[in-house]
Amino acid sequence: MWLNGDHLPDRDNAGKLASYLGAEIYDALGLPRPNPYLQKINKIFENLSSDHQRKLAKDAERYEANKLSKIPKQRKTSANK
Repeated sequence: MWLNGDHLPDRDNAGKLASYLGAEIYDALGLPRPNPYLQKINKIFENLSSDHQRKLAKDAERYEANKLSKIPKQRKTSANK
């Protein structure tokens, strides 16, 4: 059914298919391939204390805010006015 586009396998079955068939299953299902770094963080995250989980989340937010603050602002040109 999923090959015909009538139904997609649930997350557990998609994971089983990916283990058996390899990463190409994501292409067949039209899903983005999982980020290996994010998968590693997800595995570790569940084993952290809630305090460490909060700290990691805050650090990620701080990193993102810092990254965005370093993006140069666009200069106004006659086309932007």
